[in-house]
Amino acid sequence: MDGYQEMKDQLEKNKIKLEKADKKSKELDTSSNEIDNIVSNLKQSKLNKSTYLLNEDDKTKLEKYIDEVKITNKDFQEMNLLSVTIDNIKEKLNNDKEIIKFYEENNAALSTRNGMLNKKLEEKENRIEKLEEENSNLRNSLEYFKRKFTKLIKFLQEKLFDWGKKEPMYNKVIDDLYNKDILDDNDIRSIEKDDYEL
Repeated sequence: MDGYQEMKDQLEKNKIKLEKADKKSKELDTSSNEIDNIVSNLKQSKLNKSTYLLNEDDKTKLEKYIDEVKITNKDFQEMNLLSVTIDNIKEKLNNDKEIIKFYEENNAALSTRNGMLNKKLEEKENRIEKLEEENSNLRNSLEYFKRKFTKLIKFLQEKLFDWGKKEPMYNKVIDDLYNKDILDDNDIRSIEKDDYEL
């Protein structure tokens, strides 16, 4: 959290100020009762009924009380800052909770998606392994049949196209292969040249 330590330090300072202000407030309550007694027991001046007399000791107590009220008021104004700080921290924490919740939900969704993708990847890898195995089997089969076909072609070349040595019965076989479209002109030329390509 940005500024977390700063907020924590500010709260600690304000907590100390709050404790001091609370102590001063209690002292002020006691002083208020004393000042109330002083004011209630003020004697009227004999010369002027709207003027009251105050002795030196009571005057000092009254001045001290006024100073305490000012200091206490100042401390309570600073407590307003504490209230604002607490509100800011509360708002920040609520925002941070929402952000954390958002990221936790995203993380859970990504974990689920990651699990699904890993499962699909595993399935694809298994499929690739099977296809590679099938491909290898097909390649082996192709090589096998290629060798067999090459032997067959060599055999046919020897029996059907070995000019001067071929037997007449093979002429009919060549014609049948040609007529049934098993061999075409190019095949026959290649076989005759002994360079037939598979």
